[in-house]
Amino acid sequence: MVLHANPHLTKAIEQVRALDEQAALVTLALAKNWPENTPGELAQVHLWYGLAYVGLAREADARDAFRAAILLNDALELPAGTSPVVHGWWKTLGGRQAKPALVPTKEVRSPALVTAPTIVEPAPVRIRPWIGVAISVAAATTLGVGVYFGVQARALRTTAENTPHATTAVALNQEAVATAQRSNWLFATGAAGALGGAALIAF
Repeated sequence: MVLHANPHLTKAIEQVRALDEQAALVTLALAKNWPENTPGELAQVHLWYGLAYVGLAREADARDAFRAAILLNDALELPAGTSPVVHGWWKTLGGRQAKPALVPTKEVRSPALVTAPTIVEPAPVRIRPWIGVAISVAAATTLGVGVYFGVQARALRTTAENTPHATTAVALNQEAVATAQRSNWLFATGAAGALGGAALIAF
């Protein structure tokens, strides 16, 4: 593992590699404000800010962080295993295009770092579509149940209209109203779920 004088930076790098980008942003804020930062370490902080934003699919924030890192150290390189898309952003911002390295100086590599390229890729791109599919399936089921209750409500209302007994007709009509309300609620919930699932799949 690469050790930095800034202890918060080392922890933040571990969190980004573990795909815990939200926690990494909190740790990176501490690393950025550490009073003994060198310019090189501050550049690393911005670099890993950018990689955390990549994992959260926040492209604009990632580009801003990369730009700040390059301004602090134009010899800085992206870590090994960074996606080609991110390399493209880095290049357009004027970043150095060379063989990717995990850190630019005083680097000590271990077998764990050799395998790091398999976990640096942004996970949400793969996970969120499956969540969207699951939500869409649940929404479709909810809509189906809503259709069932709607049909049942209409049947109860028809029965109430054709019943000669007033008391029975009132009871059936009340049940029809309650069933129709359940149907409407299920339709609204199912539609919202379908839209949410579609948005996640598209994202």
